[in-house]
Amino acid sequence: MKLLAYPLLTAVCLLVGACKKTVEPTTSAIITGYDPRNCGCCGGLMVTFTADPRPFGSDFKLIDNTADLGLSSTEIFPLYVKINYESLPDKCGGNHLNVTKLVRQ
Repeated sequence: MKLLAYPLLTAVCLLVGACKKTVEPTTSAIITGYDPRNCGCCGGLMVTFTADPRPFGSDFKLIDNTADLGLSSTEIFPLYVKINYESLPDKCGGNHLNVTKLVRQ
């Protein structure tokens, strides 16, 4: 009996440890539109964490991985979302973000 219990216990522990939890986005944000400015640190989608949905209306960051988000070129802005993101402090003075998860609200 003990001979069977150890492999079974080991298999259960490995299976439980292999389960992956789904991380839901936690930060509310507003994607206000595309940044039309023409400079080295400009372009891409603008995102704000304030309640102001106007482009350039308040402090904003630029999303660095716009193509990975599944948004079309015909999106209507502002777009209210929840996101998980990583700051990119070494890019353009820390004004860029890498969005790891996006869910529309």
